[in-house]
Amino acid sequence: MDDKIQLRERLQWLDLHPERTLFYFRDRDGAERAAAGVETAVFPGAEQRFERSMAWAKEAASRSRANWFFGGFAFDGAADDSAWRLFGPALFASAGEAAEQVSGSEASAYPRLPFPRVLMVEDATTEAGWKSSVETLLGAFRSSELSKVTLARQRRLRLDDSPRLSEVAARLIEQYPRHYIHVLRLPSPDGLCAIVGASPERLIKRSGRFVETEALAGTVRAEARNPSARDHGKLAREHQHVVDHITKTLSRWCSHVEAAGAPAWAASGAISHLKTPIFGRLDGSGHVLQLAAALHPTPAICGTPPERAARWISQLEPLPRGWYAGGVGWFDTDGNGEFAVGIRNALIYNNVVVIAAGAGIVEGSDPSHEYEETEWKLQAMMRVFGAAA
Repeated sequence: MDDKIQLRERLQWLDLHPERTLFYFRDRDGAERAAAGVETAVFPGAEQRFERSMAWAKEAASRSRANWFFGGFAFDGAADDSAWRLFGPALFASAGEAAEQVSGSEASAYPRLPFPRVLMVEDATTEAGWKSSVETLLGAFRSSELSKVTLARQRRLRLDDSPRLSEVAARLIEQYPRHYIHVLRLPSPDGLCAIVGASPERLIKRSGRFVETEALAGTVRAEARNPSARDHGKLAREHQHVVDHITKTLSRWCSHVEAAGAPAWAASGAISHLKTPIFGRLDGSGHVLQLAAALHPTPAICGTPPERAARWISQLEPLPRGWYAGGVGWFDTDGNGEFAVGIRNALIYNNVVVIAAGAGIVEGSDPSHEYEETEWKLQAMMRVFGAAA
């Protein structure tokens, strides 16, 4: 059988049972977790959502004997009247049947249907408007303690039909095999409702007392890994903000934290990011959700200091981020688990796809270059839906 067809048939369960919550997660080494949810709960608020999620999971485990849970969280807890509202500030489900059980006897030969065509592409912010926001931030850097803000912009695609999630997931795997591939589909009376993505960035992984994370910040085109001295300085400053934040945060939980030397370039499709792996050994207990809550939002997707950066994001970005720049992953009853940062993701709501991308703005940033960087990142998901320039 053709490998492409075989992959799609294996993922076909994602198109079945629209009344159920479904989850698929593939890490960078190709290890997969996939299940249907037994119980699903949405948690409001920005601060309490992680604690409430942990408390709920403990109760749900005693009711259903579930031993792991899946879901994720939004960038913040801001009220949102868009399609993101179905996912809430945080959403988790207890894992039930595995993918093979979900498929059952309903799976059949994979239908060779054409992928929906893109009818419309619409940006939420004009190029001039976004660059003006960057200029505003550059002024703020000169007159305040603000050091960095990751400014994002959104794009909406309208297709001529709802896409099959099995096809979308297969394309993500084929195009970004070393990324975190994730699909989270919710039941909706109005049709297809799902988050999909291919994140290049780990937020946190906990295995017993060992934790792993990384700083991923500073972006160039894949063929331009030797930037000018000026650009290299800007990239280095942007990256170091993230390293410092993560190591300082983990030191509150860990007896030992180590950043793995100088950053190296990590490829992500047509672009590359500066990456520094960071490791820690927990001093005592620490649930992976507690660690995620402590780290989120990192300067890579928010800024420095995070509280001030978040206020500027709220002021300058015209639409709520939803789960863009949030986190998606899983955890078990022992507090182990793994979460990817919610970038290079998309909200699919029937035949509408919402994508977003951001750039880290620091002193010395060039508005035109930063806009171009967001376009490179948007193209990563545009390509998945057949709409790349």
